[in-house]
Amino acid sequence: MRNPEPQTMRTFAPPTALCLVALLAPASAHAFDYLEHSWFTDRACLEAQRRLGPAVRGGGTPLVARYLALSLTCPERWERPYCVDGYKQLEGGLNRLEEPPAESGDHPATLGDFAALPDHLSQFGPVRGFPRAEAAGLTETALGWLAVTGDIGGVIADVAEDACESDEPVPWASVERDVAGFLREAEARGALASPPAARLASVARVELPRGPHDPAGPYSFDNPHYLDLTRRNGDHFGPRAYSAFLGFHSAARAISGRPCADTLALDDDALEDLADELPGFEEIDWDDLEPEALRVRGCQLLAERARLRLLEWAARADPSLVEPVRAEIALLRTRPQEAKALLDAVASGLMALVFEGPGLHFLQDGQAAGHLRVVPQPHDLEASRFFHDTDGRAGVTASLGTRTGSTLFVGFGDGYLLGPELVRAEGCDTGLQPSREKNAACLLRRQRGLLVLTTTASMLDWAFGGLLEDGSSAMPSEGCPESDTPERFVCRYLPTRPPSPGTAEAGAPRTLAEGTLPVPAPPFSYESLLLSSSLDAAGDATQIGARLVFLNQLGARANWMTSYHLGLMSTSATKTEPSQLLLEFSHMFHWRWAARFLVNAGPFVYGGLRGFGESVSTFGGTGPSVGLSVLPEGWIKLPLEITFTYRVPVTLIDSRYGFAKKGIRVEAHWLELAVGLAFM
Repeated sequence: MRNPEPQTMRTFAPPTALCLVALLAPASAHAFDYLEHSWFTDRACLEAQRRLGPAVRGGGTPLVARYLALSLTCPERWERPYCVDGYKQLEGGLNRLEEPPAESGDHPATLGDFAALPDHLSQFGPVRGFPRAEAAGLTETALGWLAVTGDIGGVIADVAEDACESDEPVPWASVERDVAGFLREAEARGALASPPAARLASVARVELPRGPHDPAGPYSFDNPHYLDLTRRNGDHFGPRAYSAFLGFHSAARAISGRPCADTLALDDDALEDLADELPGFEEIDWDDLEPEALRVRGCQLLAERARLRLLEWAARADPSLVEPVRAEIALLRTRPQEAKALLDAVASGLMALVFEGPGLHFLQDGQAAGHLRVVPQPHDLEASRFFHDTDGRAGVTASLGTRTGSTLFVGFGDGYLLGPELVRAEGCDTGLQPSREKNAACLLRRQRGLLVLTTTASMLDWAFGGLLEDGSSAMPSEGCPESDTPERFVCRYLPTRPPSPGTAEAGAPRTLAEGTLPVPAPPFSYESLLLSSSLDAAGDATQIGARLVFLNQLGARANWMTSYHLGLMSTSATKTEPSQLLLEFSHMFHWRWAARFLVNAGPFVYGGLRGFGESVSTFGGTGPSVGLSVLPEGWIKLPLEITFTYRVPVTLIDSRYGFAKKGIRVEAHWLELAVGLAFM
């Protein structure tokens, strides 16, 4: 007989399933939510461009190229609120929209998206020469956006669009006022002074109201891999977050310092897509090129795509951002052949920013309350989330260390950085003790400002090729440069050690350590042991059995999965057929409809014994099966799997009839329910 399929994983879903997921999907345990990472990174992007502008005039090719690469990933203008009516409004140069976001409903990709995506992606390649970035991921996807007119599409667009869709509006004017004011005051003081000790006390502040936060339910449908990564997010906590930042930041510096051909690893299919409808490149037979020629021609293609996007950027962006590179833009427009070296460096810069963006995610994670002292426990996610969420809401006093020393701040967590305004944050540096509400507003203002300062400093350090590297000639042996330059900004505000909980004024190194890319999450897999019970929809037979399932992901994002099933089944006797005992083997394919639901389909084969005693016979056959599986781990304590399957076993050989036509027949129409334990 044939048997149901076994599945092992995730989510299921009629209309009621959507409600079920929304209610029961486990809360994320991320440092900041997608929108928070995205906004603070893009706001820092603007600050980095403003500070780089004077240095770019007369700067060398590497600095100019990195400024241009930033220009393609930073928002072009800041006249509108970040989100309006559920759509991100600020456009960048990576993908060009045919109509404004509010009209088209399309998502404009920026560096802020790169910074937000490490909660949703674990692969950032491919990049040649980086063993931990070999698999196709964000690099291939982002470079492909250079040829896109319209929405970026796919999982990333689904995830990014949900970030702006919230019933809780963000007070954008208040957030910008806090950040701009704090940055002005920090520059005027020349250093970051810690708040008075009395203001840091937990009894001196109220808890913050919740703002827009990640929709775990919709995300589990947008990107089923989301909850897989939530279970394995240790790199987002404590010193490991800072180590991950160093790894991505170091990789970004290395990539931007190499010729494009030394790092480009796109295959012929990706390059063919990038060349579509581009004269001079769409005629190339990419799959016939040797590896070295493929990289060289691929870099020429990437450079041309970047050139065209830069011309569009120059026509659309804030004139103050374009002014520092007017001469280079004119060269790209009128004499592109003379700009080959510049464009090659821009191409390398774009690939580098795919790593600098995720690095900023981990730099920001290190400043989040729920990640300063919580050590995630994969075997006890509920407790980890409780500690994480409580600290994020109430805040944790912590120390941020840069080359110039340490400063204290109170860090809050995800969902609170863009929340509603308690009261206006005023008089935050006076010696007077404010109300608990005003003190909380001042502490939130400080954290917002620190996030933009540290994020900007990292971008500037990358743009200059590593100002805080050991032995860098840009920094004096002690202290910071005196002139108001990007070098002084990096010296003051780029953390050189992991932020730490508590108020200890721990010293910080004078230089930035070299880092190593974190290891990507292992492929998602499950093993299940299921007990099954089946009814014949077309007869009176019943079947019971047990099956062992081995399930693994296909591809980096685990949207598709495959599994092998081995089952032992027993079928009851009927009026016309004796009892049966059979073994079944199946190879199933699974589409993850959502994080905890699978849609299953695949073939199976079986063989067994029919009847016992003198009348025993053997038989075997094959058939199709389809079904649904749900794995509600996270909603309940047990790692439970429930699978419903429809199977149609077709016997092809029966020893009672030999190979005669009479031996070929449909055995049953099995409706099977299987329940068991599934372990990752």
